[in-house]
Amino acid sequence: MKLAHKLKHRIQICEGIQDPNSTGGFDRTYKTLTTVWAGIEIMSEYLRSMSRIRGGNDSDGKSPTHRFIVRWAAVQNMGKEMNSAFSSGFNSIADLIPLKSDMFVFMEVGSQYKGRLFQIMDIYPDEQNKEFIKFTSVEIEEKGTGYPE
Repeated sequence: MKLAHKLKHRIQICEGIQDPNSTGGFDRTYKTLTTVWAGIEIMSEYLRSMSRIRGGNDSDGKSPTHRFIVRWAAVQNMGKEMNSAFSSGFNSIADLIPLKSDMFVFMEVGSQYKGRLFQIMDIYPDEQNKEFIKFTSVEIEEKGTGYPE
């Protein structure tokens, strides 16, 4: 499978971190783990329903809105950097599946600070050739547009 022509979008794969704020609560911030090129497609309602039928992660009633594809080689070493906080089900084996379902994707639009934020939902590795990883995600918000958050 030739991937180069599909990988047109620059994305940052991030880990969500809770930072204490001045009111005694926590704010979510994101630590960038790696930046890679990715392909992206908007999922049709048909693909969303197929994801739910196959037992896809439908946390909080959200269904996936986008599907990304990245080179396996670009993310294969990420799992070795993760801590024990990522330890549910198939996501506990860092060497086999480097991406986790509680990670986030920031798709850059114009700069590395402006873009769209997604949460990874399901991961589909190419286990035969280990050439790519596909994952579905749900869009959370826009970042860096000046709109009050």
